[in-house]
Parts: sequence; structure tokens; C-alpha cells
Amino acid sequence: MKRINNALIVIIMIMSLVACGDNGERMTKESKKASDVNVSSEVNTETKDVTTMVNENTTEEEMTTEEYLSGVHWKLEGDTLMIYGNGEMEDYLFDEDKEITTAPWKNEKFKKVVVEEGVTKIGDNAFAECNDLTKIELSSGLTHIGASAFLDCDSLTSIELPSGLVSIGDNVFWDCDSLTSIKLPSGLTSIGDNAFWDCDSLTSIELPSGLTHIGTSAFYKCSALANIELPSTLTSIGENTFWECDSLTSIELPRELTYIGECTFYGCTSLTSIELPSELISIGDYVFSWCISLTNVELPSGLTSIGRSTFSDCYSLMNIELPSGLASIGDYAFSQCKGLTSIELPSGLNSIGDYAFSRGAFVEIPPITIYGASGSYAEIWAKENGCTFVVK
Repeated sequence: MKRINNALIVIIMIMSLVACGDNGERMTKESKKASDVNVSSEVNTETKDVTTMVNENTTEEEMTTEEYLSGVHWKLEGDTLMIYGNGEMEDYLFDEDKEITTAPWKNEKFKKVVVEEGVTKIGDNAFAECNDLTKIELSSGLTHIGASAFLDCDSLTSIELPSGLVSIGDNVFWDCDSLTSIKLPSGLTSIGDNAFWDCDSLTSIELPSGLTHIGTSAFYKCSALANIELPSTLTSIGENTFWECDSLTSIELPRELTYIGECTFYGCTSLTSIELPSELISIGDYVFSWCISLTNVELPSGLTSIGRSTFSDCYSLMNIELPSGLASIGDYAFSQCKGLTSIELPSGLNSIGDYAFSRGAFVEIPPITIYGASGSYAEIWAKENGCTFVVK
């Protein structure tokens, strides 16, 4: 009886091994089939949404219904890249050393991109370094463009952004050398840092009426930009925003503006005049430095401080009226302002930085005439620095 039982056990074990072998072979085939499908998915753990990029070579039978309905897909039609599907495109990485993006079309050649209805976001670095790209058509339902999405697209000349767009990420059109004009949608409230960095062919841009913030270096070295109208809703301008926009001749700042970042108009060599808004209480460092054509500046009555080198190297500045509430003038604030031979300092002024009115580098005694109240800090400073002082 024991021999019979042992034989039965052996037979059962052999049958189990055969079954496992069949299952293993079936699982290996299924795994290979899945690997042949060019699918990469990103799961948002907060919303549980699945964003899928699927190559057109993948058949609908090889995709689940959920992937096909909720994913964002792509295909090439001649020299046109078609982006279609539903939801948000995933974000991609960009390797600056190798100048490549991890987008699945990175090695394809195309001149046009069409983003169809249903796609709500273009991912980070999606089309970075697509140097042959000349035209883009975006869906009306697009609401977000990710950071560096069109970075260094050298051949892109113009783009129409959809009306539903609410945000433009950092570096979006960085160094798009051929971009000449762009109209921003009315619903846009902010422009990211470096958004149009070094777009040196950009001659005009229309900003929306609801814009409240322009990011750091947004129009850095846009050397062809001759004029720009800032909306009344704008409350802050980031650092270096119009750095070396040397075709900019004039600009009207909105009255609600309360903050201007450092170096905002640095090197705007064609800027001749500017009126600062009444709500502004301070001007940051180097804001108008090297604006060599600037002849006239109207400072707001509520201004209390002028930063370091704010007007340094403004060679054409002939006169400037300082507000009565001004309390401090930073180092080198009016250094190398060779046309400024006299200035009236307010009675409430209590601090003047080093070389504030110097005519050359590290020349401590400026040849300038100071006007001010008798017994004021201005008089004390003038005498200490060997300046002519006239009581007014």
C-alpha cells in the first residue's frame, strides 16, 4: 500500500511541474508581448490618473481600453508630429550635456507639431532642441505648457497660444532665435522665469490684461524688442526681466506696481525716459544701470530708498528730482552719471553710500554741487566729501 501511495505522490508532483512549465511559458509570452508595446506610464498618486505615451506602432488591440481612452499618444504623418488622446502629457528630462530629451520622438525629424483636442498639458522639455520645428498648432483646450517645452527651437518663427492657457512654465521659449512675435492669451496670469530668454528676433509681444507677474529674466536679451505695453494689473517684475533689451526706447509702468527686481532694465541702452509708478517705495540694485541714453526719470513721491548702482553709468542723465521722503541712497547709485552736475538732496535723507556720486571707479570725491537744507545730513555729507553745498 505504501508503494502505491508513493507512486501516486510522484505522479502528482510530475503533473504539477508540467503545469507550472506551461504557466511559465505562457507568462513569458505575455511579458514579451507587453515589452513589444512601446508604452511608458506615469501614475499620479494624488488623482490616480494614468498618463500614457504610446507609439503609433502599437495597435489598439495591444492597449487596454483605459490606456487608449486616457492616454496621450503620438504618430508621424510625413513631417508632422501629431499629439492626440486625452489628459496631460507627461514631463520629460533634458540632458544639457548631450542636448537630448527623453521624449519618445527625440530622434524623429519633423517641421510641424499638431496638438489635438483632448490634450490639456504639454510636458516639460517635450520639444526641447527640436531645431527643425517651424510651426505649432495647439488645441483650444490646452491649459498648461511645461517648463522648457520649446527650449532652443531655433527655427520656430511664430506661435498662437490658445485662449484657455493659464500658465507658461520657466524657460518655455528659451533661445528661440527666430521667434518674431507672439500674442499671449487673455487668461494668462503669470509668465515664468526665463520664458523668452535671448529671443533676439522678438520685436513685439502683446501681454494680457489680467497678467499679475513677470518672472525673473523673462525677456532677458530680447534685443529686438522695441516696445511693450505692461497691463495695469501687473504688481511685480522679477530680476533681470528686460536685461539688455537694447532696442527698448520707452516703457510705461503700471501704477499698481509695487516691486521692481534687481537689474530689471540693466543695459537698456536705447531707453530715454521712464515714469515710475506712485505706489513704488524702493528701487532695487542696478535697475537702470548702463541705461546710457536715459535723460529723464520721474521718481514717485513715496520712494524711500534707492539701491546700489541703481543709476550707475547713465551718462545722459542731466537732472533728477528726488522725493522729499527719500531716506537712503545706496553705494554707486549715481556713479559715472557724467551729465549730472548738481542735485538737490531732501532734508530727511540720512544715508548716502560710498561713491554714490563718483565720476570714475573708486574716485571718492565727486565734482558735483549739492543743494539742500541748512544743517541737514546732505550738508554734512557734502562738506565731508569736498563737494560744493548750496543752501536751498
